[in-house]
Amino acid sequence: MGCPLWTHTSFAISYRNPDESVGTITLDDYLTEGPVAAMAAVADITGSAAVNLTGFGLGGTMAAVAAAWQAGSDGPRVESLTLLNSLLDFTDPGPLGLAADAAALARLERLGQAAGGRGLVPGGTVAATFDAVRAHPLMWRYLVNDWMLGREPPASQVMSWNADVTRVPALALASFVRTFYLDNRFATGGLALGGRSLSLSAVKAGAYVVAGRTDQLTPWQSAYASARHLCGPTRFILADGGHVGSVLAAPGRPTSHLAGDGPLPASADAWLPGAQEVPGSWWSDWITWLSTRSGKLRRPPSVGNHNHRILADAPGRYVWQR
Repeated sequence: MGCPLWTHTSFAISYRNPDESVGTITLDDYLTEGPVAAMAAVADITGSAAVNLTGFGLGGTMAAVAAAWQAGSDGPRVESLTLLNSLLDFTDPGPLGLAADAAALARLERLGQAAGGRGLVPGGTVAATFDAVRAHPLMWRYLVNDWMLGREPPASQVMSWNADVTRVPALALASFVRTFYLDNRFATGGLALGGRSLSLSAVKAGAYVVAGRTDQLTPWQSAYASARHLCGPTRFILADGGHVGSVLAAPGRPTSHLAGDGPLPASADAWLPGAQEVPGSWWSDWITWLSTRSGKLRRPPSVGNHNHRILADAPGRYVWQR
């Protein structure tokens, strides 16, 4: 899906809610048929030899893995990497680490073997895990407001999005838990995906790393520790808000952020006193940062080509599948 973003031609991957027909896909497939294939398609459509790659949450983890993959391939060059509330180093993963232990791994592997190896983690189970991690904002507040006080919950685009749950192939999730949460292979140099050994030391593109000050899913100190593994020039942003709110801080909203360029000090606590407080949204700063890593302004390319035909209008077909 392509769209203009302040004069930047932008493409987004639409997540497919998997059913048993794709229940056997692996973590390797998520890499090679996800961001790696998407970058190849973008390069073919635009004719550009380089891309600015962005990922959010676990998607940011996979974006960094894809950047390491591209460093050893003939595909499009990753000119810059933007990570939004993402972990690369899982030494301290925060509360989600409590749900990603050896017992959880065993349950996922048993579930994955169901239906002939096509087992899926139900969307409700995934949502309940995230709700439990953020119990106050996502559970107790609504229990008190809706059930005890009998009030109608206020309309919220974010909560509507949060309620749109998705399934996950159990074996692929088990592989992610083992590879990143339990073994921390990307940060320690032992990651192998898609038939290649992948290392963070290969990611030398400039990086723009955003963390949410009150993010409970990706503690900002852990996002900072992750950013220190990147080998290119890195700009670290500490934005107001949690996991989603810090990303949705669009220009025009009353907000501010802290910013600092590398080399990053050894700890988040050491970085904080020297960071510059900047009024307004980090989006404007990001677009300026991206512009210095992009090509000359030209007429936008067509959406799709003879190799990648338009299948549907945005937001695509997957969003309608339940």
